Amino acid sequence: MMRQSPETASFDGRWLGGGVRPWLFVFPFTAILIAMNVIIHQLATILFGWYFPGARDLPAMFTPADVTIQTFLALFIVPIAEEVLFRGFTLGLLQKIVSSRIAVLLQAILFAAAHLGPELRPSRVIGSFAMALAFGAWRLSFRGLLPLMVVHGLVNAFAWLPLATIERDAVTRPECRKMEALLHEPASKAVPAILVHVGSEDELVQAYAINLLVKRYLIDAKPFVRDALESSDPALVDGAMYVCQEAGYTDFIPEIRDLASSHALFKLRGLALFRLQAFKDIEGLRGIAASHPDPQTSSLAKRLLESIDNRPDRRGSGK
Repeated sequence: MMRQSPETASFDGRWLGGGVRPWLFVFPFTAILIAMNVIIHQLATILFGWYFPGARDLPAMFTPADVTIQTFLALFIVPIAEEVLFRGFTLGLLQKIVSSRIAVLLQAILFAAAHLGPELRPSRVIGSFAMALAFGAWRLSFRGLLPLMVVHGLVNAFAWLPLATIERDAVTRPECRKMEALLHEPASKAVPAILVHVGSEDELVQAYAINLLVKRYLIDAKPFVRDALESSDPALVDGAMYVCQEAGYTDFIPEIRDLASSHALFKLRGLALFRLQAFKDIEGLRGIAASHPDPQTSSLAKRLLESIDNRPDRRGSGK
């Protein structure tokens, strides 16, 4: 872009821009963006399936100081940096090359691409794209970046502060502190002790345990997960299946199929079926739906199979 338009090595830096008028729209604009993100999240959940936010959304940080630093970054540094980069420099460069509308569209695509993340959450990508379009339109209308940074910080606060509160609570949980202390131990000692907490009734402790296993012991946890899947403790079996889903252990699908087919407890059979749905294991669900002797189990398998078949990414793919 700079080769085609070398004179645009800087961007329009009118931070306030437009006098008082833009500031009058800060709170209404923030409310609209928050409502838009909530709607997008709900629609994405309906269209693309259920998403468990516990493990992968918990950052890999384990002290109150880390929570404070991450909160400062999310509420202040990130809004400033992203607005300068995307709505300042990038949008300014693009406007020198293409029309303003195309420039807004392109910077929104780049902004969404920067928010893909390793888990590829549709709601996050779509929400980032929609928000960048709105921010780009604001920049064209008011020019000022400072009010836009404030809006961006408020939107981030709405999304981040509940998670920061959860993380702050997590670092004070005795179980979480014990799990953190295990990080200095060999995997052979740490993983089984952490895996026990995946079956905890405390969702925060469960999410923290899954977070550690997925982010710290992705490969080392496999042998212990396999043993846990064969355990007689239903909570431990459920926790092991949860780890399989979050870590993407597709090689354990046969074991989960066996649990969905033959475990004595219907509750655990149902949980195994939900894991098969998360893995989009159509073959396994179809087999259980067609031949399982328990009507409840076969009926649940059919419903989960239909939910996969009716997803937009599958409709129209067949002849």
